[in-house]
Amino acid sequence: MATIEHVTDPQPSEPQTSPSRGQLRGWRLAAAAAGVLLCLVWLAPIVIAHSPLRNWLLGMAAGDLAGSIRAGGASFGWFSPVKVYDLEVRDAQEDLVIQIPQIQADGALWKLVTNSTRIGRVRIARPLVNLALTDSGSNLEELLAPWLVETGEPAADLSAQIEILDGRISVKDQTSGRKWQVDKLRLALDLPQFGRQPIQARLSGVVPAESRTGRLAVDLRLSHERPEASLAETRGECSLTTESLPLDLLSAFARRVAPQVRLSGFSTSSVACRWESLAAANRNLELNGTLAADELRLAGLLPDDELRLQRISVPCQLRWRDGQLVVERMEAECDLGRAMFAGTLDVTAGVTTSLRKQPYTLTGQIDLARLAAALPNTIRVREATQINAGTLSFSLTSQRQSDGLRWQGQVETSNLIATNRGQQITWEKPIVLTAAARDTQGGLVIEKLSCVSTFLLAEAAGSLERGDATVAIDLNRLAAELGRFVDLGGAQLAGDGQAKLHWTRGSGNFEAAGDMQIKNLGLAWPGSRPWTEA
Repeated sequence: MATIEHVTDPQPSEPQTSPSRGQLRGWRLAAAAAGVLLCLVWLAPIVIAHSPLRNWLLGMAAGDLAGSIRAGGASFGWFSPVKVYDLEVRDAQEDLVIQIPQIQADGALWKLVTNSTRIGRVRIARPLVNLALTDSGSNLEELLAPWLVETGEPAADLSAQIEILDGRISVKDQTSGRKWQVDKLRLALDLPQFGRQPIQARLSGVVPAESRTGRLAVDLRLSHERPEASLAETRGECSLTTESLPLDLLSAFARRVAPQVRLSGFSTSSVACRWESLAAANRNLELNGTLAADELRLAGLLPDDELRLQRISVPCQLRWRDGQLVVERMEAECDLGRAMFAGTLDVTAGVTTSLRKQPYTLTGQIDLARLAAALPNTIRVREATQINAGTLSFSLTSQRQSDGLRWQGQVETSNLIATNRGQQITWEKPIVLTAAARDTQGGLVIEKLSCVSTFLLAEAAGSLERGDATVAIDLNRLAAELGRFVDLGGAQLAGDGQAKLHWTRGSGNFEAAGDMQIKNLGLAWPGSRPWTEA
């Protein structure tokens, strides 16, 4: 039997597809576009560096700068350090304020673009700053004024290490026309990430002068706990060292506080300051060091004389805490004498009130011969008279006792010697003033107040409630003694007298009774009618 097999035809397989010409063309175009875009991105820094876009980008980075900024050239590359050449910053009047031949940021450009707060190391070579000082400010302050306005927003968490090498500052006082130059300026500024390390800065420079070369060095450390903290809320320490630094360089800054003052000389000082807060509400700082100056000239402080000192030195140790200024030690020594102060002052209450409420010690001596020579128009020594010797000593002590404060003070002049037309004049005890008082619950009590001299004898004692005073004066002797040394300007004094005074104060009433006797009184001033009493 025959078998019939049924064979089915196999299903035809689907034909394999191949990319069309259109698809291949699209892929090629996409690859080409990506390549072009990649090339544009790669070349963008180079194009910007060598086109006007360079200065446009610098202007965008400068923000609200009150002036203009431009660069003569630049070198930008994604994987190479950023360099800017011949940078110029001009103020609103197009005057050149800052000129920098080269700035180099060691970090690659791609790092700066992806994280603009991590700048890294920046080197600024041979910058020049043209600083014009006025009585109210400077061109640099005006230029940076928009940057210095506090907005209340947290500061950017920047980190950078900025180094200035071989800088120069050209300073001109617009008021006086004086010029100075700060050479070999170096700055090392470390701005770490917020909260990790303190901000540190070191600044040094040289100030050439006609007779000597001045030097300046500043070290600064700042720490803050919040990004939005102001300078007053920081903790920090700062040290300042100067060697023969010309003080007339600071004269323009001094005029902002006292416009009439003119200052010159050379400072050689060393001061260190440390603070926990500079805010007025909780100011807490310490200051230690010595301020000193040579060839000091201070004009405008006195109406008729310019103070000149060959040398002045002021060692000091101060603490300011909780509104109290604690002067551990402050001494001043110069050609004219020396003085020392130690004690506590309540700054919030004012100086006068503080001196009545706080313990302190003040002592000093003044060389009257040198004082008269230094201030001839103020002291007005008689013509053809020269003071050769003499001392003014003073002391004032406030001590806290169980019943309150007690004060003791004394002013004494001694050994006053002068020469008038070759003849020596001597006044051994011109005046001695002594005082002792204490503060009680009932008020101020004067234990002793006396003034003794060849022309005056005065004594007083008591309190605000009750007291007595006696005075005996010889105006003839006073005029004769003073006239030997000081030009009285035509004033005439004559007569002698005695006086007694007794006072009492009750509830709402004040009574004083006294007795005064004056014989042969005569007073006369140039341009006025003489006053005489028999």
